[in-house]
Amino acid sequence: GHPEDYHTKAIRGEVKPPYHLIDQRVLADLSLIYKEGAEHYGPGNWKLGLDNNDVFNHAIEHFYRWIQGDRSEDHLMKVVWAVLTLRYQQRT
Repeated sequence: GHPEDYHTKAIRGEVKPPYHLIDQRVLADLSLIYKEGAEHYGPGNWKLGLDNNDVFNHAIEHFYRWIQGDRSEDHLMKVVWAVLTLRYQQRT
């Protein structure tokens, strides 16, 4: 990003990612998936490194369950969790 010039003539440092564009309800739903994992496996366990194939298979399984109409758990948010985990692992 580039420094941002405001109409007030103020200058601010690098522009941060526009998190305000992400719906807060969706983020809240996602946070519940992280909470569920923290309660079951411990906080941040997913950051210790998971097998990419296992994470991918996890995502596909939940996606298929969601497509089939299973609403017994938040399968779609578990897909999002898996994709974000793969992205995290790609960046570390």
